[in-house]
Amino acid sequence: MKRIVLLISMIILLTSCGTSDKEETATGETQEEMASEEIVMDEETKQLIENFEMTAGAEQTEEGIIFTMELQNKNEEDLSLTFSSGQQFEILLTKDGENIYRYSEEKMFTQALIDKEIRSGEKLFWKEIWQPKRELEPGKYQVEIMLLPQEINRQKINQSAFTKKLTLELSDIQEELEEVQEPFRNIEVSGKHGNYQLKGEVHGSIGEAYYEVEDGHQYLVEQTPIEVEGETWQEFQLDIIISEDLIPQNGTLMLLLFNKDRSIQLPVVLEQQ
Repeated sequence: MKRIVLLISMIILLTSCGTSDKEETATGETQEEMASEEIVMDEETKQLIENFEMTAGAEQTEEGIIFTMELQNKNEEDLSLTFSSGQQFEILLTKDGENIYRYSEEKMFTQALIDKEIRSGEKLFWKEIWQPKRELEPGKYQVEIMLLPQEINRQKINQSAFTKKLTLELSDIQEELEEVQEPFRNIEVSGKHGNYQLKGEVHGSIGEAYYEVEDGHQYLVEQTPIEVEGETWQEFQLDIIISEDLIPQNGTLMLLLFNKDRSIQLPVVLEQQ
């Protein structure tokens, strides 16, 4: 009898262990599937997403790296976006596969739901400025920007619905600032006997740029504007013609590059005799 009782106890114990293992395995597989499973959206929700226009940007400035995001509702109806927490976007900056910056890292966000109304034709705008704690190497970086609404009009959507990927090229900021302090560079002069050509680069931060030509006694070319567009370095070329009888026989023909208030001036020798 004791043997029978012992045998039954062993069978019950083995059965219990087997059942526990199966349940754990099944639960693990279900969680994995749930993590990788995308939300199945109906056609109406897909159409709502398609009628949104997302734009994103990344720019290097003196302040740091500025990330911008904009979402415009091009649907004919007003809509509601629901975010599951205070984190409304994610930014990931990488270089050659290495993670350089993640917006959400070491940040705390409120866990309350946030609803944002966005009317038809209206735009929502987000901006984030990141100041690197260490100097970043110049070169090309990959940027992934994602807006994180979980629902549109209470209909769940996929997390990747609003995602943009960009390439950001970083330069040496300190070197760039030094160059901008002198907004004319790579100046080259060719020609003689009254026909000259000047080539160079001017930085848009100068605002308005001008040149004039004088021989030390009088102006042979009065103040003349140089076309400047944008806010970066750009090439320019000046073709200068001066009557030969005005060229000094024993002196220097000088061209002066300058800004509007003449606080920046760069003299350039055209010809010296």
